[in-house]
Formats: sequence, structure tokens, C-alpha cells
Amino acid sequence: MNKLEEKAIETVKSAYRNYFLNKDTEFILEHSLTHDDIPLYGIVKPDWDGKYAIINEYEKVQNISEDTCIVSSRISLKDITKAQVNEETLVNGTFVCKLINGDIKFLNIHLSRDNGITYGGARAISNDSDYKKALKNIFDVVFEYDSLNNTFSYDPVKCREFFQIDAHFVSMDQWFWNMCTECVHAEDVELMDIFRSNDIGKRIRDDNLVVNQDIRIRNRKKGFIWVRMIVVFIPNMSCNYVEKVFVLFKSIDEEKNREMDFLVESTLDKMTGLYNKSFIKQSIREFLKTNPNDVFSLIIVDVDNYRQINDIFGRITGNNILIKLAKLIEDYTGNNDVVGRINGDEFAIFAKFINNPEELRVKVSNILDKIVFEHCEDGKSHIVKCSAGVAIFGEDVKTVEELYEKADKNLYEAKKMGRHSFKIS
Repeated sequence: MNKLEEKAIETVKSAYRNYFLNKDTEFILEHSLTHDDIPLYGIVKPDWDGKYAIINEYEKVQNISEDTCIVSSRISLKDITKAQVNEETLVNGTFVCKLINGDIKFLNIHLSRDNGITYGGARAISNDSDYKKALKNIFDVVFEYDSLNNTFSYDPVKCREFFQIDAHFVSMDQWFWNMCTECVHAEDVELMDIFRSNDIGKRIRDDNLVVNQDIRIRNRKKGFIWVRMIVVFIPNMSCNYVEKVFVLFKSIDEEKNREMDFLVESTLDKMTGLYNKSFIKQSIREFLKTNPNDVFSLIIVDVDNYRQINDIFGRITGNNILIKLAKLIEDYTGNNDVVGRINGDEFAIFAKFINNPEELRVKVSNILDKIVFEHCEDGKSHIVKCSAGVAIFGEDVKTVEELYEKADKNLYEAKKMGRHSFKIS
């Protein structure tokens, strides 16, 4: 057993003892990577009667990477104040653990119980076998997660045929990490980022319980194929936590390829309403054809610490911040500028008729200063700022690809110098 596995098991055992024996959640919170965002399924403020002792325990470790692993565990608890009662509480747990500076941090925690301690009222579920049969006939693969019992079920034969992987998933965490690292295209991994507890809380509150995403997954024969992933969150009767999650997959490769054939006709980014990357590139090419002797520049604007924004507020708020930034950037650019969203949290400004470094410094500095704002939500706040990389079309930059490459490199250099900065060359 390596250092990561030993530390992970030791930390999980300490979490159990502090929570169940001492009725204290502080240890778990202190070892959570992000206190406000960790999915603590099954964990509530300890308020059960009696005093418990751990009479049996089991842990199994599965490594995900050099510094991350999943600990699947089971403990047996007994109320020692009722010595004459032969009743045990069996607790199943899944802990996703990451080793940071020699200390274990929890990325996700799922707990469930078989009997004994009550974690909260469960929804009375009617027999839904016909419903599940319908789902399985409509979709290629159906995954079902029951948070109360910490069970993850699916048809392994259909899963193997669809994803072309021979893996046995014992928990949703294991499945999720496998999807992100082995199956989903790198450019689409961020679309899997929908299981944050604060996002789920907003979905329950707003009755927005269905997420529909088109993503690319690896296929041994075809490379990558397009699939539609629909995630359905089902809350308990009190609507204070998610009781079940259905993840549904259906191949849409042929449909998507037909759609991609018409992509040239599409000019707008769906989320922000700005132009998309294809249109920005095409605009530069057309400008070069009709104005071969004119000057221009490309400005790439990137949100500082965008991942931290998502960690604090969730993906829903992160997307809303991108929409607000898009409007601000559009407001503070000139009539000759073409503005677009080119990737994730990156925006591009095609600045026509300008290649003077000093003039560009004034322009970019003004834009970056104007688009700073504070976002406050649920008692938390974050100052949203951006950095930029600027490339001037000239002697050492002759193509659109070189222009993008140089602007991107300058953005990287600006980030190294410090946030809320820019570089021009």
C-alpha cells in the first residue's frame, strides 16, 4: 500500500470516528477541498440519539491518479446505550481523496445507511419498473444513482457496447472520474461539471432539474462520436437534497454531423450571443482579402481564476458571469471591432485598423478596467477580473493561425506576470 492509500484510509477512518462517535462534522469540513461546494450526500448535522461504537469496518482503495483515489468503505455501528438490543447500523461510504501538501483533502463524500441512524425523510417511491423500462428503450445507456442508499446501477453489457470500455463501476464517483479521464473529449470535459452541490441546490430551488448536454466520447472504431447526455435530478419530498440521479445517454452522431455541416452558416455563440470562433476567424480572412495593406490586431481576453468562480458559486453562476462579461466587453469596444467568445472563458476582439502598441495599450487597459465587477451571492463575494494577450498582424505574423497563437502566448505571459494584466507584441 502506497503513501496516498495509507493516508486516505487513515483520514477516512478519522472522519467516521469524529462524525459518528463524537457527533462532530468539523473534521470533515476541515478536510474538504471547498467547504461550501463539496457534495456531502448523506451528511447532516449529527442529532441522533444514543452513543455509537464502531464494531466492524472495511475499506477498499482505487487509485485514479498519482494524487487522487477513491475509498469505498463500510462500517458497522452499534448503540452501546442499548446493549440488550442486537441491532446494527451499516454505513456505506464513498470518499474521493486528493493528496495536497502531504495532507488528504476530500473532493466528494457520499454516505448511506441500511438501518438505525436516520439521515432525513425519504420520498415514498412507487413501483417504477415500467418507467425504467421506457427509459431503457428510449436511451442507449441508463445510469441510476440512489444517494440515500449510495447505490449506482446500470446495464454493464449496454455500457460496454456503447462506451466500448470493460469497466466495472461500483460508485458514481468512480464512473464520473472514468468518464472525465478516459471517455469524454478534452474540450467537452467541462460540460460534465454539473454535479456541484451548490448548483444542484439552485436547480432544486428553481425546479430546473434536467440538464441536456451534447458531448463527444471516445470510440475505438470511429475516434470520437457525438452523444446526448441528459441528467435528471430527483429531489426528496422536502426538496432539501437530491434523492436520485438518472444519467441517460443516446448516440446522436449522424444527427450532429449533419448539424456540423451547416456550422458555417451559424455565426453566434449560443450562450452569450456574441460571434463564435469560426466567424471571428472568417472575418479576419475576409478582411485580409479585401484590405491586404491595412493593419489590425487580435485581443484575447480571459477571465482570471474562472475555476475558482465555479468552485465558489457553481457552474450556473459561472455561466451567468460569462454572459455579463460578454455584454460588458461588447459595450466597451469600438464600432470597428468584431467581438466573440472563442472558448470557455475566453473572448476575442478583432480590432481593425489598429496596430500601434501605445494605442493598443490604452484600448486594452480601458477594457480590462471597465469589465471589473464584484459578484455577491449567498453571503460570498468575488471580484471578477480579466487578463489579455494581444497580437499585432505584421512581419512575424502572416496567418490567422499565427495571429491566434501569438495572442494566446501573450495571454499566458500576462497571466504569469500577475492577474488583471496584459501583454502586447
